[in-house]
Amino acid sequence: MTNPQCNNNDIPQYLIGNEKCIYLMARLAVNGYDYSCILRDQGVRNVVVYGVGKIGSILVGLLKLYGVSIPYCIDRDINKNCNLGIDVRRTAKDIDEDIDMIIISSDLFYYEILNDIREYSDKLVLRASDLIEELSIYPIYDLE
Repeated sequence: MTNPQCNNNDIPQYLIGNEKCIYLMARLAVNGYDYSCILRDQGVRNVVVYGVGKIGSILVGLLKLYGVSIPYCIDRDINKNCNLGIDVRRTAKDIDEDIDMIIISSDLFYYEILNDIREYSDKLVLRASDLIEELSIYPIYDLE
């Protein structure tokens, strides 16, 4: 059995940004890649996803699939709700002390959201695309 690293060469060329990130995360999940143990190894126990649009909801679903604790999400749009039974808060000032990491699902509004978070919290913040890059340093089996 080979032990390849995450390879960008076989990703469909039309995927960019967060779409590429979610594609890779879904491929990893289908192949039994367990995000929760990697995050736990990094000392991450509780994660908040900021942004529960299409990409954020998929990200929440994939993280929950592997047992990552997501006590709530954040989205400033009052019309957006997470369809996965997780509460949605409307502002970053509501970030609890026991949160270890905040994942921003939007590349487009990343810096605006990061500034919002930094007004209230110094927690570790990653964008979804940075998360997959971080995870891709770990061995992945049977990607074919």
